[in-house]
Amino acid sequence: MVACVDLEAVRESLFRHARVVAKIARDYGFAVPTSAAELGHALIASFDQARGAEGHSGSLGASDVFRAAVRALGSNNRSWSSFLHREPELRANLLDYDPAATASALRSGALQIDDIMRCLPGVTGPADARATARWAQLLADAPDYHAALLQLRDGLSRTKARRSELPLLTAVILGSGSAGCEFSEFCPLVSLNSVPLRALTRFSPGGVGPPPR
Repeated sequence: MVACVDLEAVRESLFRHARVVAKIARDYGFAVPTSAAELGHALIASFDQARGAEGHSGSLGASDVFRAAVRALGSNNRSWSSFLHREPELRANLLDYDPAATASALRSGALQIDDIMRCLPGVTGPADARATARWAQLLADAPDYHAALLQLRDGLSRTKARRSELPLLTAVILGSGSAGCEFSEFCPLVSLNSVPLRALTRFSPGGVGPPPR
C-alpha cells in the first residue's frame, strides 16, 4: 500500500498557527496569506518552480542545471527572501545563468568571485560563491551533465541491485571514476566509457558529484 499525504490537511493545520504563518511569509518574501490555499500557492510561487510532468524523462539543459544549483546554494544558511532580494543582481552577474559564459567571464577576470559573494551574504558566502564558480566550469565542460545522470540512472535501473542500494551504488560509481565499471555483479549494463557518462569522471581525481565546496 502506498501512503499518501493529505496536502490540504497539512495546509489547514499549518494555517491555524498565525505566528508560524507570519514567519514563513517573512522568510519567503510574500504577504501574510488570508487562507490556507493562498499560503500553499504563495510558497510554491516563491520557489518559482513548476512540477514536471508525471514520468517525464527528458534531460535538462546546462542553464537549467546551473540555475537549480545556484538556487540551492543561495538557500544555504540564509533566508529565501534574502536570496530573492539579491537574485536579480546574481542572475545578471552569472549572465542569465549561462554556465559557459560565466566560466569564460571568470577566466578573463570580467567576473570575480567577490562579485558572486556579494550576492550571497552570510558566513557561507565565500564557500557558496566558490561552489557557484565550480558549477559554472563543470557545466561549461559537460553541458550534457544531466543527460549523463539520466543515462546512469537508466543503466542502474536494469541491474540486479535492490532499490535501496541504488543511491550508494551511484555514489560509488561516480566517486571512483571507474571507467571499467568493476562492479559486474550489480552494473554489467552501465558503461562509463560511453558519452556522455565519461564526462562525469573528468573533474576531480575521484570522479564527480556536485562540485566540492
